[in-house]
Amino acid sequence: MNGHHSASVRLALRITLALSLVAGPVLSGRSLADPAQTQVDALVQQVENSAQQAGMPVTLTIDHARLAEQAGSPMEPATVVMVRQTELESRWLRANPNLALELPLRVLAHQTESHPSVRVSHQEGAALLARHGLSDPALAATYDRAVAALLQPVPAARVQAVPARPVEGDGVVNLTSPWDRATTRERVLAIIRAQSDTVLFDELTLQSASKSGEQPYSLTLILFGGPGPGGRAMAGSTLLGLDAFCQKLLILQNANSAIQVRFNDRTWIARRQGVPVSPVLQAINARLINTFREELAARNPTP
Repeated sequence: MNGHHSASVRLALRITLALSLVAGPVLSGRSLADPAQTQVDALVQQVENSAQQAGMPVTLTIDHARLAEQAGSPMEPATVVMVRQTELESRWLRANPNLALELPLRVLAHQTESHPSVRVSHQEGAALLARHGLSDPALAATYDRAVAALLQPVPAARVQAVPARPVEGDGVVNLTSPWDRATTRERVLAIIRAQSDTVLFDELTLQSASKSGEQPYSLTLILFGGPGPGGRAMAGSTLLGLDAFCQKLLILQNANSAIQVRFNDRTWIARRQGVPVSPVLQAINARLINTFREELAARNPTP
């Protein structure tokens, strides 16, 4: 999705918010004067301004809480801001295509589970690389420098790195598609659009840096989520709004020319963050895996 369309997505989300503000002083049961929500909104504005100044275009801003409340699932304030950083993306994808699941670079302004004050949570480069079996201080530093630039105006007391607890495996669900890449993309988009409670947020093309003797390659990353189910899962566990919501789905061709569809196991993400794995999250995760496994293999997908 090009930059113009990404901007349109962000604008649509902002318009949704603006219409809600016009409708009255209360948004689905939460006062718009809620101090935590006001603080989250201010931090998001700071981050977006900083991204612009640092030359990192904001590709998507998702206000989890307001979208969830509009879907009937109230939760604490939480907004994720995603930015593009070309050098980071190309170098990371050259190291491992699965690192696309850690992109775009993002931070979450939210009211935390353990403290009533608002925080901005972020990942650390070394922890993300370790998830995929990599240890490269230079690559990690590329990520950490970008995060530092993004959070430069945010008071240090409000910034927290996400814990990375040891969990077995890498938390990547890997499905093989029987179709070519273009058809697989069409099927994935059709599956997402067929879900009545799901929003297609964005579609990104990520480009790797070239290695000596090898051609650079591109990957398709699709971002989507269900504000209603997601709000129920994030209520009391807003940290999930950084990595588990929205969902990121990667389409690529592996070394054996097979088309792969990969995405995050949300229960794995929760365990790694030290967040309780609720029955709601388990149900969302199972639905996601089963739906894509069955519909990708079907000769005649569900309309």
